[in-house]
Amino acid sequence: MLLISGILLCTIAYMSPGSYGGEDSFMHYLFARYAPVHPHLYLDHWAKPLFTLLASPFAVYGGFTGIRFFNILCGLGTAWSAYLIARHAGWSFPWMSIPVVLFNALFFVTLLSGLTEPLFACMLMISILLLVKRQYVSACIVLSFLPFVRSEGNLMFPLFILAMGIEKRWKYIPLLATGSLVMSIVGGILKGDYFWIITENPYQGAAHIYGSGSFFHFFRANREMWGVPQSLMILAGIAAWLLSLYRNSDMRKYETLKTYILIGGSAMVYILAHSWFWSQGLYGSFGLIRVMAAIVPLGALIAVFGFQYFANLASAFRVLQWALIAGILSVVVYDPFFQYRFPYALDTNQALMKVAANWYRASECKRVFTDHPYFLYAAEIDYFDPEKRLSIHRVFTDSLRESDVVVWESHLAPNEGGVSERQLNNASNLKRIGILDWGKNFKASLYQVHRVDTLVMRAR
Repeated sequence: MLLISGILLCTIAYMSPGSYGGEDSFMHYLFARYAPVHPHLYLDHWAKPLFTLLASPFAVYGGFTGIRFFNILCGLGTAWSAYLIARHAGWSFPWMSIPVVLFNALFFVTLLSGLTEPLFACMLMISILLLVKRQYVSACIVLSFLPFVRSEGNLMFPLFILAMGIEKRWKYIPLLATGSLVMSIVGGILKGDYFWIITENPYQGAAHIYGSGSFFHFFRANREMWGVPQSLMILAGIAAWLLSLYRNSDMRKYETLKTYILIGGSAMVYILAHSWFWSQGLYGSFGLIRVMAAIVPLGALIAVFGFQYFANLASAFRVLQWALIAGILSVVVYDPFFQYRFPYALDTNQALMKVAANWYRASECKRVFTDHPYFLYAAEIDYFDPEKRLSIHRVFTDSLRESDVVVWESHLAPNEGGVSERQLNNASNLKRIGILDWGKNFKASLYQVHRVDTLVMRAR
């Protein structure tokens, strides 16, 4: 099942020109792709050091398809770990964990991106597996590096500390600092700042850019997060667990409870934290549902528990039981194809920026002023080389060259670059040479620097 699923995912990844996750997906690719050229990128807080380090070889040698293959491997690792957890817990159909995890629609589509959520899901699932199998040293060390894949990894520590504290495994808890100590020392040596993890935190405020919303935003998005089939199975799993707690005294033993507490608790802590961040406009939260791809595999495990509980009730009727298995499996596998279209196409904004990138590659222009990751990916420009690309806000502060081009677009340029189209239109040393506007609430304008002799003539 892993092999078939992996082949399917790799085929779709190879055939898909677009990517789920918007510009962040391509931005993570750019960090991973150019980190060997600019080694300081391996310690960039936003890009996440561990993700950049592990994904870099795939991005360098395989391009954007390569980084998607890396995420697919993370997805397969997540599904395999989920299977081992289910088998360790003694569930009747542990193999169901593989399709239910991989074909969760949100997780499936995220595997076809350059985002960090698949690696986070994989490492979190491995940490839970190691802890329930009492491999405390390995569990703590793996978990300690989770914040360097996604900052939410810090939220998992209290639950794991509680789990080990109940078992009086206090001596292992300090190992949870391993990742932070290693990264702090490396940063101190290379950056000269042993506290860079704190001082370079990119998630401060930003409510004025990203806004805020309802605390229940993510709870209302269950259809996008788990889909209707898995949502129903999760409700069945919660009901089955509560029923088992009431009827079966063995379920109330801590060693058994630990598995369910770690699975359900980790998911709930993550969702509640993001709900609070979004409601208060904290830590650059944008209310994006895609961040939940990091924990939807945990919900998928709860769904498997619910499925196996009720499937066992039909064990006396083998035909009915296997009909139930086939029916559930078919609906689960179909769900991502119901919610998304594959191969995954470019969105309208990216398709427009691809036109701009094709023009640039055919032109004699050299340095670009822009902040749009997909344009830079499509134009094959090193985002971090100041001789090839500068942020658009620097067009008013840097000395311009005749071969420079400015690519303004209506999303990142005004919001994060702080540059409006009107400012560029009014700049005496710039000439607009093209407008790309497909009437889809997105627009791009291209500008070139006036020739020096033209500027002299104007001055006279």
